[in-house]
Amino acid sequence: MAQLLACLLWGTKMDTLFNQLIWQGLIGALLPSIGFGVLFNVRGTSLFLAGLTGGIGGFMYQLCLYLGLSDSVANFIAAVALSICGEIFARKMKTTVSTFTAVALIPLVPGGGAFEMMVSFSQGNTLAGLMKGVHVLSVSGMLCLGILSVSTITRFFFYSKRKLETTSERLHKKIVSNQTKSKTQSADFAIDCEIPNTIEQTQYLDPNENPKP
Repeated sequence: MAQLLACLLWGTKMDTLFNQLIWQGLIGALLPSIGFGVLFNVRGTSLFLAGLTGGIGGFMYQLCLYLGLSDSVANFIAAVALSICGEIFARKMKTTVSTFTAVALIPLVPGGGAFEMMVSFSQGNTLAGLMKGVHVLSVSGMLCLGILSVSTITRFFFYSKRKLETTSERLHKKIVSNQTKSKTQSADFAIDCEIPNTIEQTQYLDPNENPKP
């Protein structure tokens, strides 16, 4: 972090930082994401947002590598970032989250590592192939874990919100029903009290008194 702040404040190695974060990270992931979005039949604004999601994921990946984090951790943070963007864009565009995350995830998939693993096995270098395979599995697991974490938290949040709204609405209806019932009972009680008073008043009237015209 101190190295990044030094680059931003004093301009040392600014070209390297710009190339790594913008060209390799943002642009280098945005363009392939748009290309795979066209392949997956994503159109219109959703295509641009899918590319932007991939670009943000690539930017975060390169930023983590620049800060000295491991490749697995960098992939996890990038997956979390693009998953958050995918959740936001999906609700904005009223479409599925996979429209954005599936396209944006492709630039982070360790296809090069899988190819190197197969080359090592084909050349008889079993140990190197196994090491490459473990790395590929760890990166793939981190990508899945990042997307699953954001998806689970988002689903739990909106489920809790809907549950709270439903409970609040039911409680409000119950309160209104109780108030209506209380008013009805009060009105019935008032009527019951007025009837005996009317009967008593008629009993005290003089039966010989002529009613007024």
